[in-house]
Amino acid sequence: MPAGSAASDLRAPRKRATLAIVLLPVVLISLGQVVALMPPALAARCHWMTAASQPVLALLLANLAALPLLFGRRMFEAQLQGAIWSQAMAPAGAILLSIGAGGALKQVLVTAGMSELLARLATLHAMPPLLLAWLIAVGIRLATGSATVATITAAGVVPQLIAATGTSPEWTVLAIGAGSVFFSHVNDPGFWLVRGYLGTSTAGTFRTWSVLETVISVCGLVFVLAGSHL
Repeated sequence: MPAGSAASDLRAPRKRATLAIVLLPVVLISLGQVVALMPPALAARCHWMTAASQPVLALLLANLAALPLLFGRRMFEAQLQGAIWSQAMAPAGAILLSIGAGGALKQVLVTAGMSELLARLATLHAMPPLLLAWLIAVGIRLATGSATVATITAAGVVPQLIAATGTSPEWTVLAIGAGSVFFSHVNDPGFWLVRGYLGTSTAGTFRTWSVLETVISVCGLVFVLAGSHL
């Protein structure tokens, strides 16, 4: 088979099969919630659905089903296996590094006493707890350029703040999420991704993408603060 046609086959699996694979882990994870709504007698017979709804297992099953559904007998070809591993490991490695960096930075801040400081600030009414959570995420986002690192780090240092003030964890999550997308700039890979795909200049990307991210973040904070008082 010519190299060009092989590459084309790798990039163009069947659309229905691709959609089924994308939806499979979502369906499996949702099964756990379905079991929780069943009568106890029926739920006891469907305990396997709860096991399948575990996120790690659901993603593993989706990956195992993807190969035969998308590639059939070709799933054992060395060229196909090489392409899958080489193209999958690069983004997976970047995600693992981001998560690891976020966890490490979180532990540094916790060990340095950031959690206790935030709790004291909140109990002294120096600043609303939700605003504090948002500002922490904003600061980490601006410093590291990663929304993932900002989310993981902020989520790791605010539990004591929540415990000290009784703030709703749900609203705190939304505040952190809003802060984590604040002002994408040059240390954010997404900034250069948008610039490269759309062909805008660096200044133009600042005026459009960075401003859009900031508006989303600030509006998110406003809605969180307003919603938490309803």
